[in-house]
Order: sequence, then structure tokens, then C-alpha cells
Amino acid sequence: MAGQIRYLTNETIPTGASSNNYMQAFTASAGAVSSLDLILRADFAAAPTFTSDFGLIGAFSRMKVSVNGQVVFDAYQTSNLSDTYQFDEVDFIRSSLNGHTVGQYVKPSLTTDTSYDATLRIPLMRAFPSGARVQVQYDTLDFSDGSSADPTTFVADVAVNYVDSLQGQYEVRRLPREQNVPTTGNTILQLPVVQGYALESIMLKSTTVANAKTEQFGSGSRITLGDINGNTILDEASGVELTGRWHEAYGDLELSGLQKTAITDAAPCLPTTALTGVVMIDAGQVVGNAILKLNPSASVANLDVICVFVARANVGGGQPQAKALATTSDSVGSGVEQNSAI
Repeated sequence: MAGQIRYLTNETIPTGASSNNYMQAFTASAGAVSSLDLILRADFAAAPTFTSDFGLIGAFSRMKVSVNGQVVFDAYQTSNLSDTYQFDEVDFIRSSLNGHTVGQYVKPSLTTDTSYDATLRIPLMRAFPSGARVQVQYDTLDFSDGSSADPTTFVADVAVNYVDSLQGQYEVRRLPREQNVPTTGNTILQLPVVQGYALESIMLKSTTVANAKTEQFGSGSRITLGDINGNTILDEASGVELTGRWHEAYGDLELSGLQKTAITDAAPCLPTTALTGVVMIDAGQVVGNAILKLNPSASVANLDVICVFVARANVGGGQPQAKALATTSDSVGSGVEQNSAI
């Protein structure tokens, strides 16, 4: 089975700050599910002026998705800071799994400046059993478009995206928030172990507006990834270096502007230009007990550490071993077919 099935339509989204909102639970068809889409629509009395962190998807501060009572996705969607771009944890997870990603977006209707659409795609990468009961729970921020104009209607459809086969399951683990991370010595954090999964990537996310990303994990910072026995997996590097490596491996992130004039002129950017205090680390699919050592270049008041794990193809398999050639039959030029002249 492949395609998209829309299960809910016109679910009302509150425009004020609220917590523990539930969408109607629905029974989903069995199959391999790559993601779940919240298809958002909002109507305004007058043409809105979106600024900074605010857009249709900026109304959400947290999103949970549960299947048969088990939470399969739980993450904050927006930074709730005064950022220039709309890059959130969903985009981080998608880029960890798929490489290049396009940021969440907001766009106007073709016929009017007072109707806006957006899509919030939540990666799931898991198989739904027959008769799966799915429910979406969310918190919202106080909606604002820069002119304090709430939409007259704000609704969401919920659609599930099915694929023929999954490329790989993943799990996300968030460590308890670290407060007042010092610049002297190392703050040592033990990262979780997920059985059958390898550590794909790590996101360091500051939630403090006052500390700029260049101050926290600039060229003078040091980040080390190792194991519990003291072996180094990722040598000491600054947040700038690690983000540069991520950029080289995965390419740009295209982030759509929130102003109407910028929607057709989305500028690619590095992850660190998207949120205050964000560092993205390619962990190289580490297996087992990993230790993260942090030495920021400026004190960090509040730091979230988010780990993305991917399922290993063979849980018991080891690293491939290099082998020498047994014969010289693989030398260049051997086995060339000789054809007579025409």
C-alpha cells in the first residue's frame, strides 16, 4: 500500500495558549507509515503580516502522536524564540533520517491574501497494525501574526502517508534539561542506549534568548563524543566545526520565509542560522554506551540534548572487515575481451 489517506478534516485549533488538546482519535489502516501530516488552514479578517517565529505551524509548542495508547512521537515543534527562520525539531529529525530537508512552510491562497495554508509533516517510520487507534495531542502558543490579529478560523486535517516499505525505523530520546552549563571543565552526559538501534545524530538546543549561538558553541567551545570506557569516537571539536561537517554531509536546509514576498525565494541556510543556540552533531551510528562531553565557550542557562537513533539492519552484525586480494586476477586490464578488427 502506498499513498495518503486523510482521516480527520476541519479539526479546530485554538488560537490562544493552551495545553493538552486532543484531536479526535481515529482508526488507521494497517501498513508501513512514513509520516503523519497536519494540513493547516487559516482565514483572517485582513491580510496578515507574519513575522519571525510566527506562522501557522508556529502556533504549536508541542506535539504528541500515540498509536494504540503508546506515544510514538513527542517533541516540541517551534523554538518560541525571536528567530529569523522557522527551523524546528521536526526538521532536525527529518534531516537526520533523510539528509536534505525543506523547512516547514506557510503559503497564501492563490485567490486571496486572507487565507493561508501550511503543512506540518511529522516523521513516524513505523508499521501500523490492523485497527491501529491513532490520536494527536498538542499544546499551542498564543497565536500572533505580528499585528496581534488572530485568524477567524484555524483548522487542521490529519492525513497518514503510507509507503510500500520503510527505509528504517527511528527513535528519539530527550535528556533532562541541563541548567547553567559552565564554561570551565566538562559537563559529562551519558546518552541513552536503545536496544537494536544506533545513535545517528545529536542536537544541542539552547532555550535561552539572551545567549546567542556564537557565544555558546563558538570556535572556542569543545564537544567530544566517546564511550563509557574512555575511548574517543568524535574528537574534540567546536560547535562551528561540527555544524560545518553536518553541512558538508547533508547539504543546505531550505527554509521558507514567512513573509509573502519570501515564500517564492526560500534561502538555503545552515542549521545554526535557524535557531538560537543549536548545534547538530553527526554521531556516525554509535552503538552502546556513549558519553557526551560539553565545554561551551559561554555559559548556557538551559540546554536540551536530543538524540536520534536509527534501527540497525543487523543487530548482531559487526563492522565490515577489510580483506586483501587472494590473487592478482582483479588487476587493471585483466579479463579484457579481445575482438578482431572489422
